[in-house]
Amino acid sequence: MVYLQLNQLDKALEFILKSIEEFKKLYGDNMHNYIEVSRAYLNLGAIYYMQKVLDKSAEYCNEGLKISIKLLGESHPDITVCYNNLASVYVEQNKLDDALTYYYKSQNLIYEHLGVDHPDLVSCYNNIGHVKIRLK
Repeated sequence: MVYLQLNQLDKALEFILKSIEEFKKLYGDNMHNYIEVSRAYLNLGAIYYMQKVLDKSAEYCNEGLKISIKLLGESHPDITVCYNNLASVYVEQNKLDDALTYYYKSQNLIYEHLGVDHPDLVSCYNNIGHVKIRLK
């Protein structure tokens, strides 16, 4: 994560890929039963997003989402991060209807679990507004 925050994407990518390999060695076929694996996939998706490798970004964001839902449940507030990341990728791919779907899912979870006054809800409204402007 430090390399990601320093915008050293190649180094970040190298270490995230190493971590996934280590998860495979440690957990084998059960690696998808650990939230750390989901986070690694989400980080990988973020790196590919920043590198504008959007198909890979979507792939890894989806994989992280699947694992997170499996382990945390569909209504867990942490799932909003997965939805927002995936929606951002879809915006960049100009898949605006898909982006809206995931922004709305995020909005609903935030509203339901964090309340109407939570600042993340404002970000959701902003993201939805930007997509709707592009759809016109």
